[in-house]
Amino acid sequence: NITYGTAKSGDTTMPLLLDVYRPATTAQLPKKLPAMIFVFGGGWRKGSKDVKYIRDLCGYYAERGYVAVSIQYRIEKDDPPVLPGPASNPEGNEQFRLINAAFQDTCDAVRWVRSNASNYDIDPNRIGIGGVSAGAFNSLHTAFCDEQLTGSDAEVAAVISFMGAIVASHIDENDPPVFIAHGTSDN
Repeated sequence: NITYGTAKSGDTTMPLLLDVYRPATTAQLPKKLPAMIFVFGGGWRKGSKDVKYIRDLCGYYAERGYVAVSIQYRIEKDDPPVLPGPASNPEGNEQFRLINAAFQDTCDAVRWVRSNASNYDIDPNRIGIGGVSAGAFNSLHTAFCDEQLTGSDAEVAAVISFMGAIVASHIDENDPPVFIAHGTSDN
């Protein structure tokens, strides 16, 4: 429950929270560790940084020498305002409004991890991002949208996408590597 930022929620402001999972021992690890940020799914309408599959992913990566981070982003109940992002026409489409708010929050989380890298022994050049379903969309958009949308310092070194997608024209040879997996259980 570390606050990585604040965001507009209806007529108020809400804290944006994350959890940090660290390796139990760093004796044989490099002084600067890679980091993975994990983003939950739920169609931008439900979900939490505390869901079991995100906690499991974070634990798995921490056991392997990463600093893992799970983030909360605004969902439907938080009533985020219309913001710029990868979804066009967010003023006229509820789903697009939610996508753009989640995207902005995810970019802010990457910036927070980068700016706090020294506090957690993170190599700021080895920050990856991954997610499931809507979280995978957030991760992919954060990795592959232009800096004019993401803002500065939101770049990542690698992406893991479980059941997410992105328009292929957003990707070019200068972008980070991506692992994409799909299954038949995600509607």
